Amino acid sequence: MKKLFFIVMLIAVLVTNASCGPASTPAPTVALSTETKLPFEGITIRVMSQTGPTIVGPVYTHGEEFTALTGAKIEVVEVPGGDLFTKIVQTASAGGSDIDLLLAPNTWMGDFASLGIIAPLESYVDKDKNDPDFDWSDVPQGIVSKNTWGGHIYGLMPDNNNHILFYRKDILNDPKWQAAYKQETGIDMPVPPQTIEELISVAKFFMGKDWAGDGQPDKHYSFVTSVTRGSQAFWYSYSWFSAYGVTPTDADHPQSVFLFKPDMTSLLNSPGYVKGLEQYIDMVNCCTKPGLDTTRGDVINQMVNGTVLLAIDWKDIGPNAVGEDSVVKGKIGFAMAPGSKQYYDWLTDEWVTTDTVKFSPTHAFNGWCWFMLESTKNKDAAWAFIKFMVGKNNSSLDVTDPQGYTPWRTSHITSAVPNLEKVGWAQDDAQAYIKAIIDTTNNPNAVVDLRIPGAARIQDTVELYVTQALSGEVSAQESMDQAAQEVQKVIDDIGKDKMISAYRSHLGLPK
Repeated sequence: MKKLFFIVMLIAVLVTNASCGPASTPAPTVALSTETKLPFEGITIRVMSQTGPTIVGPVYTHGEEFTALTGAKIEVVEVPGGDLFTKIVQTASAGGSDIDLLLAPNTWMGDFASLGIIAPLESYVDKDKNDPDFDWSDVPQGIVSKNTWGGHIYGLMPDNNNHILFYRKDILNDPKWQAAYKQETGIDMPVPPQTIEELISVAKFFMGKDWAGDGQPDKHYSFVTSVTRGSQAFWYSYSWFSAYGVTPTDADHPQSVFLFKPDMTSLLNSPGYVKGLEQYIDMVNCCTKPGLDTTRGDVINQMVNGTVLLAIDWKDIGPNAVGEDSVVKGKIGFAMAPGSKQYYDWLTDEWVTTDTVKFSPTHAFNGWCWFMLESTKNKDAAWAFIKFMVGKNNSSLDVTDPQGYTPWRTSHITSAVPNLEKVGWAQDDAQAYIKAIIDTTNNPNAVVDLRIPGAARIQDTVELYVTQALSGEVSAQESMDQAAQEVQKVIDDIGKDKMISAYRSHLGLPK
């Protein structure tokens, strides 16, 4: 009887909270009896997303739970990742073809909104913001920013992609190495490194030393990053650009001004970006495995197999470090990606030196996001499912799956820890891991990844010239000059006015 009462009450909450937003089919009234008709019985909600369990796995799991509670059937339409964007646009342009929800990259929000294929969700959010499980006050401002475009909440993220620093805390905290570092440099070893300069200094110190303790220092390196074309190398360059090229947020400097000024003037060949690339080249040349062929997978594997000390990456090193094949379980530290004590102000065109570190971490890729199609027939049911997926209970489970989503709610710092402990994490490590991600998310200077037309072409252009500079074919300045020229062609092809309008919507500025 207690279980029946709980289910009935939960159904009542779902129905009550689903009765807001744009015009849609009214939800049935729930009668409190053992023969209760479930509120969305007979309704099918179809979700389109990327093929594979990493993204849609939780949809299947919680979809069955949602069906048991509400009667709504959840169907998933899986599309290969390379075809997903085109398939979504084609489907939506044809009237939706009974697709109700999208689970797609947040970086596509600007395209979807500009095309008018997704529905704004702020009326639903406002109605349900105090729901104990949905709890909008538990959503960090960084996530709110990524959910918002052009003044409207167009998506809700169950995921939270950004880059953080991973370091071997057992090595950097070892008194032997700390004493050696001070003797060699004259200063205390920064644990963790706070600035790009400190990061490079620590990496250079350990090169050629037997820090792994196996007598083979030539087989170990200090840093790992992805430098291979087609392996997301452009995102790995972002933390280096942002350290020197992002101006702290204030009234005149909107958050997430990155790669371009608000009028779409390129910043790529400005002094801050050039310096960032020069520092990146220095780090790759001194402290990474030779060959310039490392990929995203190598970044994870080299940290987990104990052959490198430092990396800036998405969250995946964390879960893999506690896996069966890891040799670094309990030895990895987590922190915000390093910043700098100087930056180039894009508004005044001059260098600024600070007494404290200016952090400006990047939301590389931003993460996966729920969208509701404008053509969705049963918007109340669709909203109820989104809310069910992003609520405190389900999200605290989904962000602890080793191949699943990244922590994003403030409460995950505590609520997700017991679930992480169940899969092998130490409590302190789990808290530090989530805190580093949430601190990155909430940083006022954090960079939300581009959500404008042509973003993929821009990223590919950046990657081309960054990898050329890393190979020594051209200087940092020459590569960024060429990148700026090529990016201008993308802007001209799409239309500068259209690009400015989209970019200002991305930045949260009036058009």
